[in-house]
Amino acid sequence: GSGMYITLIPRQALTSSPYAVYAGGSPWNGLTGIPVDFADGVDDVGVDTTYTAGAGLVLTDTQFSFGLTNLVIVDAGGKGHYTSLAEAVAAAPEGTTILVMPGVYSGYVPIAQDNIHIIGSGAGEFDPISGQLVGGTIIRGEIHMADSYGSSISNLGVDVHSYLVDGIDTGSNVPNEQHRLEQSINNVTILGSGKSSSYHGIRIQGGSHLQIDNVRVYRMAHGIAVRGSYVNISNIYTEDCRVTSIIVKSATETGDAENVNISNVIAYNTGAYSAGNLIDVQSYHAGTSARFVNISNITLYNPSHSAVVVDQIAGTVESVNISNVTVYASGAAVDRGVFEVRNGATDVSFSNIQSYDPLYTSMLVRNDGTNARVRVVGAYSEPEQYLSGAYDYAQVGASEQLRLREVSGVTNYTVTQDDRIVVVSTADGNVTIDLPDLTQCRGCTFLIKKVDGTNAVTIDPYGAQVIDGAPTFALSLQWSFIEITSDGDDTWIITGH
Repeated sequence: GSGMYITLIPRQALTSSPYAVYAGGSPWNGLTGIPVDFADGVDDVGVDTTYTAGAGLVLTDTQFSFGLTNLVIVDAGGKGHYTSLAEAVAAAPEGTTILVMPGVYSGYVPIAQDNIHIIGSGAGEFDPISGQLVGGTIIRGEIHMADSYGSSISNLGVDVHSYLVDGIDTGSNVPNEQHRLEQSINNVTILGSGKSSSYHGIRIQGGSHLQIDNVRVYRMAHGIAVRGSYVNISNIYTEDCRVTSIIVKSATETGDAENVNISNVIAYNTGAYSAGNLIDVQSYHAGTSARFVNISNITLYNPSHSAVVVDQIAGTVESVNISNVTVYASGAAVDRGVFEVRNGATDVSFSNIQSYDPLYTSMLVRNDGTNARVRVVGAYSEPEQYLSGAYDYAQVGASEQLRLREVSGVTNYTVTQDDRIVVVSTADGNVTIDLPDLTQCRGCTFLIKKVDGTNAVTIDPYGAQVIDGAPTFALSLQWSFIEITSDGDDTWIITGH
């Protein structure tokens, strides 16, 4: 052929690259549709050609660059605009995005401006051998978002294992109904020291409308503390948080905690650090409320105490829905439940809850008797656990209603067919337990247990009915018990004592 060419050795199929090599040296002669500025074979800029800088760019003569008022790069190795994140944030005008390169950045980072977006280069991972976060962008110091409207933190780690501080703190003690924050925290790993009983991985201290997603918290006192409203929390992993993994709490200084949604949580206690109630919902001060709280899709491992607690310490707790929760090896005390409702809470619902408890805490759900409209729908436990207190509706296992009844401060109590275990306190004197007519509850089984060392419990059958031929049965020793089953005729059969 003719014209300029390159010999390809070894032979190969022609692709766009060889064609481009040829085209780069081909003449313009004979071509049609050539733009005016190229007609002479030179890329000229005509008088009618203009350029404009798009969002985030600055145009100087013919050179484009990032607009520093919109984008700032922080690099510990000196290849960005700053080497210190705290200095970059302090100098940033409202609306700045701060990209933080891989590395370790020390110091307290307060955010005072609105719409500041800090984006790291990876959330890092907890290394149990070194006891610190490694990889990605690691901030060694608290990030204080305060009441910075519209700001966000993402894709980084906060390592405060050498300090007694919160990991990320939002809000500024402004009651939530007065202050809408619109903040978000996403893909963040937080590590604490495991030594404090008061600091938090993330603390929402007033304000409303926040999003927290894909967060991992290790060794803090509280994993995430919510003292605000309209908060959505999802995809959370906590490990060895000493007091709670997640706590929703109303208080005087921060106002109500309302409309809080928590989903997809795994909370784990290795035993290296004491972990209390893994999830708490509480009102702490009079005149405040924690309500409209939805907790779903939760897996809890090895809580040192109850797994989930709803507690109206003061103020109001109401409309709390807890669903799809599985608990392994609860450490709840014998007088507590894996799930607890306390001190006058109202409208608390449990649905599809499961407990696998080799230590055998006898109570699956404990209602301390002061709460109203508590419901349990769909519950399962291994070994078999029971419900304590009164419920609007209770379904355990295969639609079997099983309840634990606590008797104290009275001299007589009549067992009902809804009871299964009756725990009797004799601290105030002798107590008589009257049994129901066994002809009306053939096959009924009751376990009656005395928990005090003083006085006695007398178990008295209905009418002329008997307990293994005896007219009554007495429990005099502390922790003594009797299990009896109705024959449907005239005798309660002792099946255990």
